[in-house]
Amino acid sequence: MPFITNHSITVGIPFYQKTNPEYLDVAIKSIINQTLPPDKIHLIQDGEINEELKRVIKKYKDTYSYIELIVLPKKGLPYALNQSIKQSKTEYYARMDSDDIAIKDRFELQIEYFKKNAELKILGTWAYEFEDDNSDI
Repeated sequence: MPFITNHSITVGIPFYQKTNPEYLDVAIKSIINQTLPPDKIHLIQDGEINEELKRVIKKYKDTYSYIELIVLPKKGLPYALNQSIKQSKTEYYARMDSDDIAIKDRFELQIEYFKKNAELKILGTWAYEFEDDNSDI
């Protein structure tokens, strides 16, 4: 696959009090390690969170300048995502759940598909399901 250079992507990852900190950590790592990295990652905090989640967020915000924390009052997923979308200034917006793991070339494949299919406005993808062990799909 050719490397795509003309893109701009914001990724929105909403999370809240009941989010598993370990899953969120893995989700963020899977976005940071993309073959086609995003320009901006919005970590969207929906309401108050615990100290363990705060430590995960701080680790990434302190290390990566393109990670932005959006702190919102608890209003639910649609509100949280809409606030992130409104703040996005990139050509593409990708969303991800806090317990998802993106395959390494997710954005590369998706942007390439958009480039080949200019009439598309939205793109969904398949998912592999697993419980606790992501090698047991």
